[in-house]
Amino acid sequence: MARPKKKHDDKVEFHSGFVSLVGRPNVGKSTLTNALVGEKVAITSSKPQTTRHTIRGISNRERGQLILVDTPGIHRPRTLLGERLNALVQSTLSEVDIIGMCFPATEPVGPGDRFISEQLDKYPRAMKVAIVTKTDAASGTQILQRLTEVHELRVWAFLIPVSAVKNDQVDQLADELIALLPPGPSFYDVEETTDEDLEKRISELIRESILEDVQDELPHSLAVTLDDMFFFYDNESNELYTGYGYWQEEYAKMVSKGLPQGSVVFDGGCACGSILYGFKKLGHKTIGMDLSAYMVGLGAEKFDNDELICGSLTKIPLEDNSVDLVHSAQVLEHIPQDLMDDIIAEFERILKPGGRMFLCLDAIRDGETKEMYMGDPTHVNIQPIEYWAKLVKKGNLLFDVQRYNDFVRSEYRPTKEVDANFFQAYPYWSVFTLIKE
Repeated sequence: MARPKKKHDDKVEFHSGFVSLVGRPNVGKSTLTNALVGEKVAITSSKPQTTRHTIRGISNRERGQLILVDTPGIHRPRTLLGERLNALVQSTLSEVDIIGMCFPATEPVGPGDRFISEQLDKYPRAMKVAIVTKTDAASGTQILQRLTEVHELRVWAFLIPVSAVKNDQVDQLADELIALLPPGPSFYDVEETTDEDLEKRISELIRESILEDVQDELPHSLAVTLDDMFFFYDNESNELYTGYGYWQEEYAKMVSKGLPQGSVVFDGGCACGSILYGFKKLGHKTIGMDLSAYMVGLGAEKFDNDELICGSLTKIPLEDNSVDLVHSAQVLEHIPQDLMDDIIAEFERILKPGGRMFLCLDAIRDGETKEMYMGDPTHVNIQPIEYWAKLVKKGNLLFDVQRYNDFVRSEYRPTKEVDANFFQAYPYWSVFTLIKE
């Protein structure tokens, strides 16, 4: 196994090396890898043979660095895929310092475990340790039985029970592993948690989701490849989403014109809350919600809004009739169509009687085609303007024609240099102004 350049230069005795977790399929190897690393670097699934390639997770501890090599489960192969996965495991085990064999506390030691234990004799270089996993799902009696069975299987450097889900004895396991590793500096920078590139990690997360959500529709032996990646706004390069200035100030004045000071404004799909902050500067209480944890975190650092919530607009954690203005701009067209009824119903639920709603989105109008809007791959819900008009006119929501006309004739402009209001500057915007009875 090729080792990266060492990058730790500590004078304190430091231990580092490679540890491979092995065992039958679905015994908790990937879950334990994630627990030791402290974040998700390996996908998990209730289905066996989820792991298809070796994954290096990097666990940085005070006394050492563990390079955890998560491997596919060893088994008696019945398919070509199984043969190749076993070959991958064998090539990995020949070069690691420690092999940690995992046994689920909920299942007795069986022929598959004995088969793997026998295979470990082929790798005399590595020390062998035994890890009884999933103790959170087992009784005390089961755990004791498993420890006895595993102890009798062979001579181990140590034997330890753990629960990766409950984080029980995970730190103790890390300390024991580090103590067995040879002294030496770290192989990776302390900020790194895996050597997997971003594209590979994303494709694996997609595969994890597919494995959990489908049953008979797709074969288990599936793979995911990414043809392209598009970064929407999870970065600070787009000033419209992350900056604050004249644009946001004038926009907030336009949308909230006539709203009494101190009103409650909710922004659905607020990104980091830069537009919402314009309402805050006008003296309103501001609450925003977005699905991106990154943007919500960024907004908490940059803007003094009253509350930013990370979550889905299908379940807004606010009381009924608690908001004076519901605002959502350039958001709904990025959300799957089957969620729209629930989202509009939530907007209406939190809005006070007499409260206002301002929705701005991209929609297909006369003379336009859907293809005109598909340059943005996040446009998953581009619909005719008639669809949106029918969608929002439900329950107790009514079109506020006067407010719409005020917007069209508004004196507020996106920039000082352009002699055009927002409606004129952005003719492709489709705007709905509504009021709740």
